[in-house]
Amino acid sequence: MNEEFKKVNSFDRMESLLINIGGRVGNLMEVAQEAIDPEGPLGKELSDQEKDLISKAISEVEEKIAKLKLSIK
Repeated sequence: MNEEFKKVNSFDRMESLLINIGGRVGNLMEVAQEAIDPEGPLGKELSDQEKDLISKAISEVEEKIAKLKLSIK
């Protein structure tokens, strides 16, 4: 019974991580779209602030992927 509980718990954790990854990817897409908007601060060029926001969004995606990798080991 304990092994079955561990499997269910593991699947729930993986599902939760995948949902979180999806949310982070969505955030990354939104930040990137706003950054390349011609109406933005530098037009299609990226400002330092926009670069920082994109970098942070990428890091958040990478963090969630790393957690998923660890959960399947």
